[in-house]
Amino acid sequence: MIVRGRLSPQGQVVELKTSKSLTLSPLDTDYWMPKLWAGCIRYLLTGRHSDGTFDEVAFRDLWDHISNWNARVETQDALGRLIMLIPALKAAVQATRHGQAVLIFREEPDGEVDVHDAGQRVGLVSHAMAKKFWGSPR
Repeated sequence: MIVRGRLSPQGQVVELKTSKSLTLSPLDTDYWMPKLWAGCIRYLLTGRHSDGTFDEVAFRDLWDHISNWNARVETQDALGRLIMLIPALKAAVQATRHGQAVLIFREEPDGEVDVHDAGQRVGLVSHAMAKKFWGSPR
């Protein structure tokens, strides 16, 4: 990573989302809320395009929407579980040889997080998928 220039103030950061989807509406879904909340990003610029030509662009200040999302009981429950998970992840990373790790969340079968030392080779794709798409279980 090469650092150049100055950092932008967090209050001026904008999340940019583009899609070919006909249903691009961040106010109808909570899909982006966790990322916006975690990044302290209140501005969202969305654009819908057809083959690279944008026919709809919207700039939104989602501060109130994020605040409402954050106040929900289910959101607070999920954030509480995340707060309990962070020390466990930190301990797992510190236990690796160099204190660096690759964390992989696998929804199936049990929603587990695999922790691998960053110095070891990690299979991000299952052997079955590698065989299906590349002909061999790399």
